[in-house]
Amino acid sequence: MCIPIASYNSDERSIYEESLKNLWDLNNCLDTAKRNGHDEGFAEGRAEGRAEGRAEGEAIGLEKGVKKEKIENARRMKECGVDSAIISTVTGLTISEIEAL
Repeated sequence: MCIPIASYNSDERSIYEESLKNLWDLNNCLDTAKRNGHDEGFAEGRAEGRAEGRAEGEAIGLEKGVKKEKIENARRMKECGVDSAIISTVTGLTISEIEAL
């Protein structure tokens, strides 16, 4: 059963308005908490993503650096007349990779 607000006396209207204010305050608190939780989750996810990306980039860079060093060592050994099979054993490069140098 709904009673029109216009029929409330001043005490009833004050109680009604106070309950509305409490409801609005509660909704605002919940909205703020939700927004803060979302923002914190977003920031945390972004930080984790950056850390993962950084680690992945470092791993790829390290892998490329190791490969480059192997190729450079193989090139020097080849210039010194070392057999391709020995170079392959030492560097881990394939014979075809060594022959292409």
